[in-house]
Amino acid sequence: MPFVTDIARLRLAAQQLAGTAITTPGNMVRHFGAIQAQDAAMCKWAIGARLPLTEQEVQAAIDNAEVIRTHVLRPTWHLIAPEDTRWMLALSAPRIRGQYMGMARTLGLDDAFIKKYNKKIERLLRDHNYQTREEIMAHLQLPGSIPNDIRPSLVMIDAELSGIVCNGPMRGKQFTYALIEERIAPVNTITKQEALAALAERYFISHGPATLADLAWWGGLSLTDARNGLAAVKDRLTSFMADGVEYFLDERSMAHRHPDGDAVHFLPAFDEFLISYKDRTASIPLPLQAQAFTRNGIFKPIITVNGTVVGIWKRTIKKDTLHIEPQFFGKMGKAQQRAILAQAEGYAAFMGMKVSLPKI
Repeated sequence: MPFVTDIARLRLAAQQLAGTAITTPGNMVRHFGAIQAQDAAMCKWAIGARLPLTEQEVQAAIDNAEVIRTHVLRPTWHLIAPEDTRWMLALSAPRIRGQYMGMARTLGLDDAFIKKYNKKIERLLRDHNYQTREEIMAHLQLPGSIPNDIRPSLVMIDAELSGIVCNGPMRGKQFTYALIEERIAPVNTITKQEALAALAERYFISHGPATLADLAWWGGLSLTDARNGLAAVKDRLTSFMADGVEYFLDERSMAHRHPDGDAVHFLPAFDEFLISYKDRTASIPLPLQAQAFTRNGIFKPIITVNGTVVGIWKRTIKKDTLHIEPQFFGKMGKAQQRAILAQAEGYAAFMGMKVSLPKI
C-alpha cells in the first residue's frame, strides 16, 4: 500500500474529518462505535466538526434517543447508538464495576445496598418520569452525611452499568435520567466473543490505522480480550508495520480521502482523534503532549493541520458572543492562521453565536 507512512492523515479519513457520506448524528456515532462524552458541550461539537449541523440539532438527537449518553467502555460517559447500548454495557460493566466497587463498599454501598437502590430508581423513573440526579437522590435519601459525598455518582453509575438508566432529554440546562427499557427498543443478546469482534471491527473502521494496544485502551479491554476481538475480524482488515509495530485499518474507511493541500481542523476537548489511541505520537510528539492533555486525563480542545496537532484553543462566552483564543505550539504562517480562524467561525456558527477572533 503506497500510503502506509502517513498514519495521522489516514486517521483523518477514518474519523470522517476528510469528507464523509454520513448525514445524521446517529449514524456518525454508529460509525465510531462510541464517542467520549464527559464534556457534554464538547462532545456535541465532536459531531458538529464532522457534519454540517447545529448544536441544537445534535442535542435534539440526544434528547430523542437517536444517540444515547451513558457510562460505557472506560469509566466515563460516551455517546453510543441505541442498539449498541445493551451489549456494550454487558461487555464493559464487569471491568468498570471492579474499578469502583472496592471504594463503594468502604462507603457502605455493598452489592445488596446497590441492588435495593437500583429497584427504587426503576420505580421512580417508570412511565417516562425523567428526573435529575439531585431529584433522584432526594427520593432515595442515602443514609448519613459524608463530606465530599461521592455516593450519588457511584449509585447512578451503577444504575447505568446495570442497564437500568441512561440519559433522558435535557430539561432546560439540567440533565435527566430515563429508564433504558422505555428509551431503547429490545435487541437480541450476543455472546462476549461476538461483542469483542463487533467492538474491534467498529474501532478499526473508524480509528485505523491503530494498534492492538490502542484497541485495548479505547475499549477498556484486557489485552487478551482485545487480541480475541482482533483475531475474529483480522481477515477483514489490512495491516502494515511501522517502526516495528503492526497497525490495522479497514480500507473501506479510506473512501473519503483528504483533499490536496492543508487539512485544518478545530477539534473539541476529548475528541476521538487524539484520545482514542494509547500511543498518540502519530499526531503530537511527546515533548508537546503535556500542552494538549494532562496526566490525569484532561484533554484540551486542539487545532490540527494535516492530522498534526499544532495548537490548542479555549473559548469564553460573554452574553451572545463566543471569544476564541488559539495558542499555537510554534510559528504559523498567516495563511494557515486564517484557515484555522475560519474553522473557529464554523464552531461559532454551530453554536449559533457571534464570534470574536484575534486579529492576524
